[in-house]
Amino acid sequence: MKNLVKVLSAGVIATLLVPTLALAHENKGKDEVRFSTSIEKRLQKIEDGEHREVRIKANATTTAAAFTKKAVRIQPSADSMLSFNDRIGALIASSSAEGKAALEAKFAAFKTGAADAKVQAAAAISGAAQVNASNSTTTNAALLTAVKVDIKEANGFLHDAKKALMQILRLLWN
Repeated sequence: MKNLVKVLSAGVIATLLVPTLALAHENKGKDEVRFSTSIEKRLQKIEDGEHREVRIKANATTTAAAFTKKAVRIQPSADSMLSFNDRIGALIASSSAEGKAALEAKFAAFKTGAADAKVQAAAAISGAAQVNASNSTTTNAALLTAVKVDIKEANGFLHDAKKALMQILRLLWN
């Protein structure tokens, strides 16, 4: 299937370029010759496989930007959850003694989860910042894999914190 695509692509490129190259070789002007040389250089790069390297590097930086966006969204969520720390702590302190230990355990899990989500999101942002086009493709791939894991862990910690917060609110409500 890949060979068929290559053959068809080469045929389409050749069909489009033949008239241009024919005009360029008539030496009608310097611009046409430069254009012909430029096309020949690009075709040579495609044949050598250099275009894949350029595309992979460009995609790596685009992917890093998307991961950074995801990580940046996690931090305000964790901050907004942690903004309720004092109020929830006061409610737990004023609650009855029978459920206080369970509430304090859930509250500790909530604070830990939200703080860990912020730390993992910050790690993802710093990891994504290291991805650039001058790195090798294997380096960028390793960095992006680490960033992906950090974002997944941050989302997991954030989910655990939300779950603990909802359990605290249910226990306080009952």
